[in-house]
Amino acid sequence: MNTKKLKSFEYAGKVHSAGDELKGLHRQEIFNASFGHVMVVVATEGRDEKQEELAGIVAERMRYYMDHADDEQVEDIPTSALKYSNGYLCQLAKKDLSYAPSRISCLCLLNHENTLYYAWVGDQVCMALWDGKKIHHLLTYGSDAARALPEKPEAAQPLAFLGQDPRLSPQSAEIPLKPLSGDSLLLGTGSICQYLSGKDVRKVMQDSMPLQTKLLRIMGLCEKQASQASASLMMISFYQLNHARRVFMPGKEKNKGGTPRDVSSSAGKPTQRKKGLIHPVRSHLLKYAMIVLAGVLVGYMVYDLFIFDPKPPVRLPAPSPAETSDTIVDASEEALEELDVPPPFPEDELYTVRGGDTWSRIYRQYQVCSWFIINHPRNTGSFGREGSLIAGQQLRIPVRYSGDPELNPYYYQEFTIAEVGSGCENVDQEFLDAFHEQYEPQ
Repeated sequence: MNTKKLKSFEYAGKVHSAGDELKGLHRQEIFNASFGHVMVVVATEGRDEKQEELAGIVAERMRYYMDHADDEQVEDIPTSALKYSNGYLCQLAKKDLSYAPSRISCLCLLNHENTLYYAWVGDQVCMALWDGKKIHHLLTYGSDAARALPEKPEAAQPLAFLGQDPRLSPQSAEIPLKPLSGDSLLLGTGSICQYLSGKDVRKVMQDSMPLQTKLLRIMGLCEKQASQASASLMMISFYQLNHARRVFMPGKEKNKGGTPRDVSSSAGKPTQRKKGLIHPVRSHLLKYAMIVLAGVLVGYMVYDLFIFDPKPPVRLPAPSPAETSDTIVDASEEALEELDVPPPFPEDELYTVRGGDTWSRIYRQYQVCSWFIINHPRNTGSFGREGSLIAGQQLRIPVRYSGDPELNPYYYQEFTIAEVGSGCENVDQEFLDAFHEQYEPQ
C-alpha cells in the first residue's frame, strides 16, 4: 500500500489482485508535475504480460506528458494527456499487433492550486466524493460503455477505450472539483466501484480512523463480497484549504434496472422551469403561506431579541468595606516585568451527543482531537466500546486543547493538525504532560 502526506492533502492507495486466472489488471500513479500533483488510475480487462506492460506504458506516457505540457489551459491538460497516451498506444499497435490493447480504462486527476480537473475514458473507473455525511458519485461505474454509432460516418464517435481508435475523445468534467477541508475523494477501478454506495462503506468513512485504515477496511469489504474479482482504490483526504464552499459536478445515479447511466455533459447547468405546471390557485396559496411564515419568523425574532429573557437579573448585596478596600503591593517595576504567568486555560464547554454524531462532526465544531475528549477525567464512563459516542450523553469538551484561535486564543498553535496529526496519531499522555509542564503555573 502506498501512502503519503503533503501540504494540503494525504493519500493512500492499494491494488487487490484476486488471482492469475482472473481478468483485470490495475495500476495507480501519483506524482508532482509543473502544474501540480497528478493522480492516475489505469484498468484493463486483459491479464497477460502484454496488457500489464501496456498499463505501465499508459502511466508512463501520462507522466511524460504532464512533465512537458506548456502553454495550455489547465482544465484541458488531463484530456490532452489521455489523447496523447491513446495516440501512443495506437502507433505501438500498428508496429506490433501483439501490443493491441484490451479495453484499457484510465482516469486522470490534476490538483492545481487545490482545484481538481479530471478526465476519463473507459468503463472500469469510478470516482466519489465524501463530504463527511454523504457519498456523491462524480463518475459512476460503467459510464463510458460502447456507444451506438450514428448513421453519418463522419459524425461517428469511436469506442471509449485507450488504444483502440486514434479518434478517441475523452470525457471531462465541465465544472472542476473544489473540495473543503475534511472531504475525501475515492478513485476506484474494477469491482470496487460496485461497493462505494454501500452502507458498510459509509460507516467506515464516518469513523475517525486514519486514512490508510479506512482504505484497508473498504478493500477488505470488496475482497469479502467479490473475492474472485480484482480491483484498486485510491483515497485522498484534504485539509488546510481556503475554499469558501464546496463545488463539484455530480454524476448520474443508476437507473431502476441497475444499468449504469452515462455522466451527462450538461450536468451542473441550470434547468428552466416549464410554464403552466403550477395551478394559479396553488400559486396564490403558496404565496400567502410564505407571507405567513415570514411574519411568524419576524415575530419570533422580535420576541427572542427584545422580550424573552432566559436569565432574569439577580440582586447582589453591596460589597463590604473590606472587599472594596484597595490592596497596595510594594513591588518594583523590574520585579513586575520579570513576573511571567501564563494566561489561564479556557473552561470546558458542555456538549450533548445527538443521534448520528461522529467524531469528525465534533472536531469540525470545536477542533479538539477525540483523544483529549475520551481521556478527559470528567468524561469517564460516557462512551461505548472503543470510545464510541452514545446519544444523549453530556460531554465536557476541553477547549484548552483546541486548535481554534477563537476558542483557545493563547494555546491553539499547540493543537493544530500539523501538531496532533489528522487522526490524532501524534497525541498520547507524554504529549499532554509536556504541554502542562510547559504552561501550567508552578
